[in-house]
Amino acid sequence: MKFLRALLLVVTWAAQAESRAGYLFVTSPANKTIFYSKLLTAGQESRNDPMMIKKLYEGKELERPLGLAVDSSRGILYVADAAKREVLGFRVYEDSVYAGSLSFDGPTTVMSDISAHWLSVNSVGSLFVSDPKQGRILSISAESLKARLDGEFKEDAKDIYSQENDAPVRFPQGVAANGRELFWANGQHGQEVGAVVRGLEDIGKSLAQETTEALSKDSESAFGMCLTSSRLYYTSREHSLYSLRADGVGRRVTVSNRLQEPRGCAYDGDGTVFVADRKAGRVFSFAGAEPNLAGSRIMSPALEVGDAYGVAVLITSSAPGSKALTLLLAACLSMVAFAQ
Repeated sequence: MKFLRALLLVVTWAAQAESRAGYLFVTSPANKTIFYSKLLTAGQESRNDPMMIKKLYEGKELERPLGLAVDSSRGILYVADAAKREVLGFRVYEDSVYAGSLSFDGPTTVMSDISAHWLSVNSVGSLFVSDPKQGRILSISAESLKARLDGEFKEDAKDIYSQENDAPVRFPQGVAANGRELFWANGQHGQEVGAVVRGLEDIGKSLAQETTEALSKDSESAFGMCLTSSRLYYTSREHSLYSLRADGVGRRVTVSNRLQEPRGCAYDGDGTVFVADRKAGRVFSFAGAEPNLAGSRIMSPALEVGDAYGVAVLITSSAPGSKALTLLLAACLSMVAFAQ
């Protein structure tokens, strides 16, 4: 019996150590390139294994790639190209020959004639896009995106919030959606409008200004943005990364004020937040899943990427070997139960 319990502990630890499976994407506007790296498992992190960077795409279809968003359920990467005034879509999938590598289909233009800077995908696959030059935030449904990726055209994107309609939108930057609520960062604003604003993804017939709330009225401009299950993270023009509770309760917390030119951030769904520092040419990682964040975080260098700007995480199926570990874990549980 003691042996079975010990075996159960070992197998449980091994399963947890190898559970995280996914990829981190990074844009580099100066290099006109999208890079990626396989996420490290807990076991690899404990051994201080480095993340290995690879090139996903560079070419004439990219001029100034900025924000990224990933639809993990459908395996789609979206890229905002501000210079080409387009949003591009890539269908990405794990390479069947080379472990830890990705292949893709695309790029396909899913939106055009828009000065897109930042993107977010919600839980049902709808895409949200910020257009700072026109002072608006748009959305397009998962169904329409699929049609466009398949070479068909189906309904145009729609404005949700815009400065023209008196919404609190001022040169909007980062956006983040969770399936019900939409958050955005204002790059230019008065304190009465707010640096960070929360609204509904679908405002229906309600007036935009009646469905929004300023979560932060600090004078600093906000840029990149990402959500965990309970917290919102956003970057400033220089040096700082801040955090707020997503429900708006409490004051903002300074996560770090030692970055140089922070831009995009992304949550991996497993406790780690990544933030791109454009001027430093690096992507940093830190523990960011706690519901009540207390003070600054230790920033660990994750990748070196010149002019790192947008980041996003693709969550894939279980890591290699984890299915076998899961089966072994189930067998151990059965034996323990039988022995009792």
